[in-house]
Amino acid sequence: MKKKRHPGVEPVKSILPKSIHALGPKVAQRYLRESVVGHWSEIVGAPIARSVEAVRILRDVLWLYSPDAVWRNQIMMMQLDICQRVNNFAGCRLVKEMRFARSGRVRQALAKALEDAADGGLAALPEEELRDKIIIGVCGGDGIGPVITHEA
Repeated sequence: MKKKRHPGVEPVKSILPKSIHALGPKVAQRYLRESVVGHWSEIVGAPIARSVEAVRILRDVLWLYSPDAVWRNQIMMMQLDICQRVNNFAGCRLVKEMRFARSGRVRQALAKALEDAADGGLAALPEEELRDKIIIGVCGGDGIGPVITHEA
């Protein structure tokens, strides 16, 4: 039997879930959402993950992106199975439906939002305001969707 080299020291994989849980339910829920996006290839498998990208989970909706209409159609046919896999991975009912982004603009807007957050620009915004700013970045000014404005 091996002796422990450092008695009383816990591995990170057991500390991280405890720490996230201690930060509150909002942080734990956000961690689960980001974890699903980060582990997309493990959840659906490498062949699907190469062609379909998980963008984000917002309000029980898993947003996906694929430039190929055939893949989008196939994934929508597998919606119940994929939602079940995602929820099993998360350990709770995290996703109720899936939708596809029409283009890569959603990914670009999210990347811009992450850059701004790193600079401290959007870090203090609540998630709903952040979502609205992303929608403005995606749909605003190009005639594709409504422009959302916030009046002061």
